[in-house]
Amino acid sequence: LDWPEDGDDIEVVESADWDPDELAKWSRKDKRRGRRPPPPPPPEDVLCDMNEAAHLIYFALLQLRSEYAEIVIESGGGRCSALKRTAYDVFDRECASITQSEDLKSSEPLVEAFLTGPCARGDKWMPWHCALGAHERYLLEVVRRLPRLSDELSRSVVTFAFSGSRDIELFETLLRPLFEQHASEEDAALGQLLIQKPFEALRRGGALCRRYEAYRLRGKKLHTTCYQCHPPAGAAGSEFVFYIVDRTARFAELGRRVHAFLEKGLGRNFFESGQLAKDAVIGDALRVKLEGELLAEREVGPTMAKMFLVSTHLAFPQAHLLDASCAVGDGAEQAFDYLYPHVQARARSAHRAVLLDALTAQLDEEALDRLEPRLRPMLRFVGGAARARFGLCVEQVSDSVTPFDLQVHLCEWRKFRTRVDRMRLCRRGSVLDRTRALRAVEAARRTRKSPSGRG
Repeated sequence: LDWPEDGDDIEVVESADWDPDELAKWSRKDKRRGRRPPPPPPPEDVLCDMNEAAHLIYFALLQLRSEYAEIVIESGGGRCSALKRTAYDVFDRECASITQSEDLKSSEPLVEAFLTGPCARGDKWMPWHCALGAHERYLLEVVRRLPRLSDELSRSVVTFAFSGSRDIELFETLLRPLFEQHASEEDAALGQLLIQKPFEALRRGGALCRRYEAYRLRGKKLHTTCYQCHPPAGAAGSEFVFYIVDRTARFAELGRRVHAFLEKGLGRNFFESGQLAKDAVIGDALRVKLEGELLAEREVGPTMAKMFLVSTHLAFPQAHLLDASCAVGDGAEQAFDYLYPHVQARARSAHRAVLLDALTAQLDEEALDRLEPRLRPMLRFVGGAARARFGLCVEQVSDSVTPFDLQVHLCEWRKFRTRVDRMRLCRRGSVLDRTRALRAVEAARRTRKSPSGRG
């Protein structure tokens, strides 16, 4: 529209006085605009699309294959390099002892496009077993074993502080030196201050905050690309540094509260002796309460809550926190677009935990063996090798399909299904032509909408 430059050129043709009562009614009505109606009731007796479920389970086998070759067997080289060929062949021979398995190798162009592409590059990739993902392994193998973390309270604080950025390089540079045995007196004192008083240790203008600023000035990233953070308006440039510092302090303080919560639920002596109190609250009852505590924290939504729950479950498997169910992150929710297309979109979003429980129940041992007879034997094969190498227990690296591994796998499968294998070419017994597989990868790169994006 071309507006006149001078307001005097505007002629008021007609005007009317506002009725105060009508204005009040209009204002109250306007405040209600934009509010969403209450969520629909949870779906009952829902069954997933078995064609999509078959693809989901086949991808789980492909994930196990990659996990074994890329993580469990240490053979050097980058991801999908020729040095990993022997490990892949070992996995394939083990599968061939169960049933014909030429289909696995023919799926490599699509799996390689997934593992080396933007949706799984670097620490974005989560293998089938959550405990072997880059971040969870780092927490178990490095963070929880730092020499100056002498008790579970300090481990909890620093573990949660890691999630302020979830960037391993940043933690290695700025926070890990504070808790090493050879740390300077200044660094050791700063580390203890972070454990006892996180907000004071990470105050704006403080020594640790200045280190974050210098780190940023060297062109380093301050947050992982695995998931998005949502800084407030204006938190750009140097303010983004202060946002990450404040976020780290808030999560460190959250770690103190979670430690107190677990100590109350599991018993005061649990962290010292590993023995549960007689009246300890464990399992799903503990998960529901802890999930509520996490979601009450600012900036902790379903994805972050799930992440904290998984880390806590892996740190304390005796509590059986996620044995029965798991919080569902936003990425996994989008997988339900494929698995439950007949369920209303808002119901899928509001009742994602119900759908995960229904999927877990539907994919029992009989269904898994029918969909993919190689999956359960290979879970035992890869799980045994992983536990032997990394010193983990069966509650951390399971021989069966657990709710928390399945929940994370849903997110990975959604990326693979949407961005790589849109035509569901990867399936049991299907030996793919390499040229066709590469064409499918290229076509998927041009179209990446999930079913929810189609309205």
